[in-house]
Amino acid sequence: MAGLLAGVLRRLLTLSGQAASGLRRVLLGLAYPGLSFGSGVTLGRGIRIRVTDGGSCQIGARTAIEPGCLLIAKGGELTIGPDGFIGQGSVIVCCSGIAIGPDALIGEQVTIRDQDHRTADQDSPYRTQGMETEPIAIGGNVWLGAKVTVVKGVTIGDGAVIGAGAVVTRSLPARCRAVGVPARPVPGQPGEG
Repeated sequence: MAGLLAGVLRRLLTLSGQAASGLRRVLLGLAYPGLSFGSGVTLGRGIRIRVTDGGSCQIGARTAIEPGCLLIAKGGELTIGPDGFIGQGSVIVCCSGIAIGPDALIGEQVTIRDQDHRTADQDSPYRTQGMETEPIAIGGNVWLGAKVTVVKGVTIGDGAVIGAGAVVTRSLPARCRAVGVPARPVPGQPGEG
């Protein structure tokens, strides 16, 4: 019986439309007490959200999260401001703290992670060495292009635009335009270095 119920729930989570989005919010809210949604949040098909180990996840009003996204708050605090957009297939994993400001535009297949595996002991498997975490702060009205990666400890200032495929390994100032691996401000822009 439990297997049948799990199968029905999985099927319900893959339906499309506004009613299905509302059902996903209800089911996920029941499954994870640390999860909260503002009014008008839209959750696409196949979205996976996990809030475990005392973590919390708050998704602001009118934010749209596209199909296939994965959001995990494992002991950390994940906050997504209102009026945001998270593109299809994006992955956000929070073990410390990730704060995304209002009106953020996050392209498809973006990865944001506030942790790395420890690797100091070369004689032990990395998976057994634990994690190093540092919070991430992404300002308001930020645009992260498709397939951008943001690593632990980074702050991206309000109004910044990060070009597709960039890897953000250091903090970037407000209103800068940055591209590349690692991401660097475009010459003539704020934060050029």
